[in-house]
Amino acid sequence: MRIAKENKEDLSSAIDRYVAQKVAADPSVTANNPDRESVQPDVFIDGIPLSELTDLKLIARTEKISYEEAINRYAWIPSLDKVAASIRKTYPEEAAGLAIVNDGRGLIVGFKGKIPDDAVNLARTLPVEVKFIGNKGFSEEELKRTLEHAHHALATREDLAKIAGEYDIETGEISFLVRPEVALRNERDRQGLEARLLPSPPVNPNIRFKLTVTDADIAVPVDGYIRGGGLQNFEGVCTSGFNITNGTGRRATTANHCRDINSSGLLRYNNHPTQGGGTDTSAQTRSTYYDIASYSVGLFTGTRTFYYDWNLPRYVDDFGISPTIGQRVCKFGRTTGADCSTIDSVNATRTYAGRTYHAQIVTDARITDGGDSGGPWYFGNRAWGFSAAKVDPWIGDLNGESTFSPAYLIPSALGAAWSIYER
Repeated sequence: MRIAKENKEDLSSAIDRYVAQKVAADPSVTANNPDRESVQPDVFIDGIPLSELTDLKLIARTEKISYEEAINRYAWIPSLDKVAASIRKTYPEEAAGLAIVNDGRGLIVGFKGKIPDDAVNLARTLPVEVKFIGNKGFSEEELKRTLEHAHHALATREDLAKIAGEYDIETGEISFLVRPEVALRNERDRQGLEARLLPSPPVNPNIRFKLTVTDADIAVPVDGYIRGGGLQNFEGVCTSGFNITNGTGRRATTANHCRDINSSGLLRYNNHPTQGGGTDTSAQTRSTYYDIASYSVGLFTGTRTFYYDWNLPRYVDDFGISPTIGQRVCKFGRTTGADCSTIDSVNATRTYAGRTYHAQIVTDARITDGGDSGGPWYFGNRAWGFSAAKVDPWIGDLNGESTFSPAYLIPSALGAAWSIYER
């Protein structure tokens, strides 16, 4: 920022010039990576990877703020992941959720009862104001278990076409939005069905249910195929997700509901036009619990790369393990391209296309559409997940939302030996 100001140029141009100079002067930033001609170099500026600076530019465009403001607000957030994971792991039955607030400038951490001193000390390592709220009366794990138990009961009913469930860490309210198989005749029928479907009060009196019946579409599978942002075709179209490995073999991934569309179990994977080429792949493992499935890599070699935008690949260096409400994340899909949004809810449940999927992350805007399914959600070089569904609409939301399945679920979804193929 200082150099840009001195040279009277915009920040983006100053960064591009710095990167070009760095690559020319230091071959090591590309020497260790295959396909180095087409992939972003491993350049850091003031400790921030070039990949994250690129995503912050996209966020600035999405949120209609300056590039400098996006960096000031959100560049710290990747450091939150390990802190959030540590709090949730150390206090699984006490932690009541985390949320990024004040447009990225602050963090709220809740606890069921007393606030642990160790959690306070851990939060002090973050470069933003952290507010702790104790004695909330419930934990996030309680909310998750209660949500999934109630959703399961609703999903066994044959008279319901689609079900969406989420919880609010601020209030402890668990909300369900359901669409019946048969259209409602009048408002009286709707109210009567809501009363019959509302689950019994939870054991914990600090948690409560809300259920709304609607004739609107709730969750439409974002049908398509993807590999690290590649294109998948045959009986349907999806976008491919991040590649995975068990240490010796590699596989491609996509959304589980894409496998339902494709009855043959075969896919045709294609690179973006700049790289070109394609190969046939076959279905391998699918999850019964999460919207994640794996495919062979055919005649190609699976790599750590993924498309973060059209014709622009990037490496996966690690994967997120503790998504937080208020966190900015970006995605790529063959239909809608690259865009960014904000995490609005975690551990949500969704029933669509005849299956119930768990642990989905919900964003605050609908930025995916048909064909984006399976595609990568990311920030910088960190893999966050795989596009799942578009929500049309959610309670009080006129624009709808998008959901994705977390990348850290790969071992649970596809086998303990498998994980995101990272550095």
